Amino acid sequence: MTKKIIILLVLTFFLAQGIAFSAGDEIPKKVLKLEKKGDKALKKNELDKALEYYNEALKLYSEYDQIHCKIASVFTAQKNDIKALKHLEKALEINPENSMAAKTLIQKCFILASEQLRQNKIDKANEYYLKLIGVANAENLGKDFYSQSLYQLGLDYFSKKEHKKSNEYLLKLLKIPGVENDFAKFFSIAHYLIGMNFAQLQDFKKSDECLLKFLEMNKEDSSSQIVAIANFIIGSNNFELLEKKAKKIEEDASIKKVRDKKLKIAELAKEKKTIEPYLKKAIEIKPDIEDAYKYLGNYYMRCQMKEEALKVYKLLNEKFPNSPQVLVYKKIVEDIEKIISKEKKDK
Repeated sequence: MTKKIIILLVLTFFLAQGIAFSAGDEIPKKVLKLEKKGDKALKKNELDKALEYYNEALKLYSEYDQIHCKIASVFTAQKNDIKALKHLEKALEINPENSMAAKTLIQKCFILASEQLRQNKIDKANEYYLKLIGVANAENLGKDFYSQSLYQLGLDYFSKKEHKKSNEYLLKLLKIPGVENDFAKFFSIAHYLIGMNFAQLQDFKKSDECLLKFLEMNKEDSSSQIVAIANFIIGSNNFELLEKKAKKIEEDASIKKVRDKKLKIAELAKEKKTIEPYLKKAIEIKPDIEDAYKYLGNYYMRCQMKEEALKVYKLLNEKFPNSPQVLVYKKIVEDIEKIISKEKKDK
């Protein structure tokens, strides 16, 4: 499609919109004449001349939204999307009901954001994404662009570790009707990101809820790295929840003996079915998740399964000899061996 045909199509759209939104307005005749001259020049691809006529019209009647739209089309043809954007924003400021201006603005914001993203200018890209989702009724006027913008904002803020802000946009994405079918990949990864965000925000139950949904959607892809991480986070989330309950038991003055407290915690730990299998699955898929071994070893200690805990900590020493924590792991192995040895003697 040639540039001239594209310009004609854009102009046709805006002329149609002009009839729809300007009917009944008292626009000075001289403005309308200048507009027609601008339209003729635009059809002939005389861009500078068209711009001259449209600007003359604006001097006489600055609140004419359609002139701003047509100037935007000239700047688009001149590959000046930033100037085009300003005139589209002005058109919407004058006439919030101008749906063609809104649709074009949404598209331009997305294009400009994508360009900034390619240049790794994340903050600048976010400015355009935020401008896009701020357009009234953007979710209906440009559903694809709106959805992708929410996802990208969520992803960008996740990478910056702004977890609350990331979830703000990702949760909006999940509420879009039909998103699970129209944007299945975004829908799936959004659950993973939201779950990871909630884990960082210490809301372990909500984290589990989202990560379990993610795993359900990806059950056919059980070997991917993020599936491994999702399993690990679910296991670690539930261990943290167990630790909160264990701490209450340890602080419970009504239970006098330390041994009784340990047995009570062990009973509670063994009831937790969302720790051991998820940590083991994470290790099976991705054997280099060091923290998965630590959580699993600590879980076995809470269960009073010391032999199992010893095996896990010995594995930690073998698999991560260069870890900054290797001396700690060796000490834990020694301590567990001493406990096991003492218990055997006491019997």
